[in-house]
Amino acid sequence: MWSDQDLSKKAANNEIAADLRNAQALYTAGKCSEAAVLYRQVLARHPEAIAGWSGLGLCEVKLNAPNSAETDFRRYLATNENSPLVHFYLANVLLREKESENARAEFRRVMELDPLHVSAQTGIAASFILEGNYNAAIRELRSIPSPASNDLSVNLMLAEALYKGRDKTAAMDELKLILKRDPKNGDALRMQKAISTAEATGE
Repeated sequence: MWSDQDLSKKAANNEIAADLRNAQALYTAGKCSEAAVLYRQVLARHPEAIAGWSGLGLCEVKLNAPNSAETDFRRYLATNENSPLVHFYLANVLLREKESENARAEFRRVMELDPLHVSAQTGIAASFILEGNYNAAIRELRSIPSPASNDLSVNLMLAEALYKGRDKTAAMDELKLILKRDPKNGDALRMQKAISTAEATGE
């Protein structure tokens, strides 16, 4: 037999869940401003609804409000510290803001929670590239196990690190491997052209 208190709590939970679904639908439809308004309304009444904080954070990212997004993701993690996904969201915000060391710490936390999270490992490499530490980035990218290391985005980042690290020959070899698998890869073709131009002009 449900008590009045139990029924009231169940109704409130149903309302929260419905509002969060609606906010998610708005976000998915690209209506980030409207989604953010709804997330804020839910969180004003129910700050314990932590899914709202991660959802609001994603909206803030799209709305180019990285500081607010960071705050939102940290509010979520204050309650659920073991979410690799939200740590990953936070790491990307920090990387975008050029906070390379803090971003790297978050990416490493993702790897602790989910050792097979390849995007976190490429994030670590990206943080090293941001610092100009190309050798560390190259080591990180080359340590990614197969079949994940066959991801062309990994190869592209490796080519970039090699080129910026002044190993143009190795960079070109990496690009040739990419173009052998995907002859129309626009990023690889542009990078190959840029390296060839730099070599021709003696840069």
